[in-house]
Amino acid sequence: MKRLFLIFLLLLPLTALAAEEPLPPLSDYLGSEGCKECHEKMYDGWKRTYHSTAVQDAKKNPDVILGDFTQKNIGFKKEDIEYTIGAHWNQRYMKKIGDDYYVLPKSWSISSRRWEAYNVWGWRKMPYSKYCIGCHVTRYDSKDGSFVEHTIGCESCHGPSRAHAESGGELPSINPNKLGAVDMEMICASCHVRGMDNSGEYHFPVGYVPGRKLSDYYTPQKMEEGESKEKAILREFRAWWGNAGENSTECEVCGIYNDREDEKPKSKNDYCLSCHKFGDDYYKHNNHLKETELECFDCHKKVSVDIEEDDSEDVHSISYFLVHKKTCYDKDYSKACLSCHDTWTEDIAKDHLSKWRGRETIHE
Repeated sequence: MKRLFLIFLLLLPLTALAAEEPLPPLSDYLGSEGCKECHEKMYDGWKRTYHSTAVQDAKKNPDVILGDFTQKNIGFKKEDIEYTIGAHWNQRYMKKIGDDYYVLPKSWSISSRRWEAYNVWGWRKMPYSKYCIGCHVTRYDSKDGSFVEHTIGCESCHGPSRAHAESGGELPSINPNKLGAVDMEMICASCHVRGMDNSGEYHFPVGYVPGRKLSDYYTPQKMEEGESKEKAILREFRAWWGNAGENSTECEVCGIYNDREDEKPKSKNDYCLSCHKFGDDYYKHNNHLKETELECFDCHKKVSVDIEEDDSEDVHSISYFLVHKKTCYDKDYSKACLSCHDTWTEDIAKDHLSKWRGRETIHE
């Protein structure tokens, strides 16, 4: 028994060291543009994903700013913006204050084309380097602030890949599909589950890279009594994955596909019509000619959800973006009519809607 206890004591430092394995050096990384040279089709697939536009440099390319700055009382100027966050549903804006960046307290709703308050009272207390950057760049080092690229690049999921490229593919990079189900899910969970790193200072898993054990670097925000960190992370991640991933292959929701020609990324309409199966009645449902190419989101405008009060509707949740609650969509469709029929008044739009019975007879 004494011998076993001595062996246990000797192994303790090794266990601690394993949990604090240093980050791979920057020189081990290639960057997404380097991956493109051999994997052009996969690179093109990645460029279609939300990951590739998660953060964009507004100083290098002001066109990435989607918000309408002709509107009044925004609280900051277009010239203040240094980076944008998001480009599909909502867009937030960052400004450098002192030595750090901060997400400004208004976001632009792309679907409803209006400004919405965001973290109004707390934004100055949430520096980007502590709350966000670890999941918005590839391989972040909290000690010196270095990273590979300011985007969620190929190596965010595949790990450092310079050796793989320079060996002509002889040396492998991380293939998430070959890690096993749990370790593959952990790569996604590292950013899609809320929690804290081991120091309790950062809201992302400092030191984690694909292939390592996430629970060695991260404690999830929500843990049930008697639950291990790994089980809690998996439970939270699978709740996040939710309905959007239930009938999907790996990576389908993010839009990354293999080389098969029949695989195409889903459009916004595809997500809606996977549940609302109108078929040939789709244009009867929306009461417009097919030539108008009207999409679901043209009429069903998303309205803001108070995520501060409802933790189940977290901005990190894919259900927040893709699988709607009925309360998330503005039922006053006359407003949507006016976005195209700009010569109408709201009363005219309501009159047209009241005379149209297609929705009641075709809708589920």
